[in-house]
Amino acid sequence: MKILNLIFLFSLLFSIEIIAQNYTDSVKIYLDKEKTFERKFDKSYEFLLSILDKYPGNGIKSARKLLTLAENQGDSMRFSKSNFILGYGYAEKENFILAIDYYYKAMNWVEQHKDTNLMVSLFNNLGIALSQQGQHKKSVGYFDKVLRIGLKEKQDYLCAIMYNNLGIEFQHLKQYSISDKYLKISYAIFNKMGRTDVLHTIFMNRGVIRFEKNQYDSALYYYRQAVSVNKKYNGGSAPEQISSNIGEVFYHLGNYDSALYYLNTTMKNIDTINDKYSLRETYMHFANVYRKIGNFEKAYYYLRKHLHINNIILNDENLKRTLQSEANFNLLKTENSLKLLNKKREYEKSKNKIIYIFISITGLLLIIALLIAIRRFIDKKNANEVLTQQKNHIEEQRKEITDSINYALRIQESILPSNDKISLLLSEFALLYLPKDIVAGDFYFVKKIRSKIYFSVIDCTGHGVPGGFMSILGYNALEKCLHDFKNEKPGEILDNISEQLVSHFTQEGKQTLRDGMDMALCCLYFENGKTFLEFAGAQNPCWIVKGKINELTTRNNEERKVPQNANLNQFIELKANNQPIGYFENNIPFTNLKLEVQKGDTVWLFSDGYADQFGGPLGKKFKYNSLKNILLQNAHLSLQEIETLLKNEFIAWQGNYDQIDDVCILGVRIQ
Repeated sequence: MKILNLIFLFSLLFSIEIIAQNYTDSVKIYLDKEKTFERKFDKSYEFLLSILDKYPGNGIKSARKLLTLAENQGDSMRFSKSNFILGYGYAEKENFILAIDYYYKAMNWVEQHKDTNLMVSLFNNLGIALSQQGQHKKSVGYFDKVLRIGLKEKQDYLCAIMYNNLGIEFQHLKQYSISDKYLKISYAIFNKMGRTDVLHTIFMNRGVIRFEKNQYDSALYYYRQAVSVNKKYNGGSAPEQISSNIGEVFYHLGNYDSALYYLNTTMKNIDTINDKYSLRETYMHFANVYRKIGNFEKAYYYLRKHLHINNIILNDENLKRTLQSEANFNLLKTENSLKLLNKKREYEKSKNKIIYIFISITGLLLIIALLIAIRRFIDKKNANEVLTQQKNHIEEQRKEITDSINYALRIQESILPSNDKISLLLSEFALLYLPKDIVAGDFYFVKKIRSKIYFSVIDCTGHGVPGGFMSILGYNALEKCLHDFKNEKPGEILDNISEQLVSHFTQEGKQTLRDGMDMALCCLYFENGKTFLEFAGAQNPCWIVKGKINELTTRNNEERKVPQNANLNQFIELKANNQPIGYFENNIPFTNLKLEVQKGDTVWLFSDGYADQFGGPLGKKFKYNSLKNILLQNAHLSLQEIETLLKNEFIAWQGNYDQIDDVCILGVRIQ
């Protein structure tokens, strides 16, 4: 949970209240009206400080004019102030990289002349910008400098803000006891001053500490205190940040209805949340809650929004730019020191002119050598830091992506029946399921609906996370056909699923996505003392290893006779329609086949991953004929033995080649 409140200090130094509806013209008026450069700059500077938080974009343009004006006049103090106000503007636009860069440029004059007022604002705002970039140790250093000034000047309000900000930074550093100590001090000072308008912030921050320590009841107490205090003194309802935090607490307490209530409260005013980290976590909270209550469509929806925000946040250049800005500042200080040293030596007088020249040249060479050595040292140090930070960033990015994929896997696993559940419906079965990636585009389905047992192998477009998303859509569509629409014949079920997918991927009358799935679906049932199998397929057929074949009946009640010959006595292929499920031009209704099966017959369904795998001594595909031979030659074995044989044969064939697709084979022996 990262929903924490740092307090800015812009309003501490300037109390000008101006309705700035035409601020650009107002700056121009000051520049034209005032006679001296100092008056032009100072009036414009104070005016920009009062309106930048409302109009940062155009305010930055005006601030650049002041920067140019200060540069042309050679005024280092006002040049520093111009850089500060530009940093302030970019911070308001949440561009913290540029904000940090301008703050460091402003720091040189401020540190030399010890301007307390500007130093307080600069150090605090720099600390906040560094915190936003994850540089919490450096942020602590700048907040501590401001706190020392506040204690020295006996400014209680300033101290209270710094104790709050330090408390948040130590929470980020996992030093919870120090964090809570500073927050309590901040609360005491604000309460003593009668500043009840900010007390809810302290309660919320203390609640975050309890949450991260898994003390959920205690966290809920502080969040509710924050809501109560805010309502009492500010007359408002629970802010969006507190609502999101309360929703997450109820999720961990297992109260999912309350969790959804508070998360939905957050979403009602989602536009007011400008923190992308908060949005990312709110979406993940929604996904977690909907997964727990079994609403996988909404879990998938919010997981997608979470991944979208997460990709925006991940920016490889942020940390590098921050470190480079600080390195430039340190180098500027070194160069300024060397310039002062050379200037002093230029005024030194020596009685011996030859010795003076010799000493000057020698000193200059030493300085150049020292500067080169320092520059090389800094470059090497920066390069090592950048490499280390890039490595850590890549590892963190990989972990976040892997965590998101593992979460998608847990959603997909929740729809797959376990072997124990399958064995309750099918006395003897074989299941070979080998996903190419963590999440698969292939999946299998076994369920008893009324007196009929349905089993299927589905191959969705793609594999990995995209295939996993398609598998969830396919599973939901299949469940809807069986339960809501009460379709019974496999052909009708495939037609209905295809219509649902086309509807899902159609917006404003246009087909936005043409992805679909291949599918083989069987229905097994008993009627008048006989066992019947009905089948319909989209691209993928059904194989039956048996000793005798009965009549096949089409969906349109047209009887189809199968010749009785030696080859077919051992093997039957029920052919699928040559069209996928989903969008397809000139599609026709799927054919429904019906067949009487005998005890000992084995029904095989599969995706194309096994037959299409490259391998062997020549690096060729395994092919369907090779798979058929394995099933025929080993038909006398138990299905468990055939499953082991199929897996070992696949591994041996693959060898050192990469697996190219998901593999799913399901065999059912008739009892």
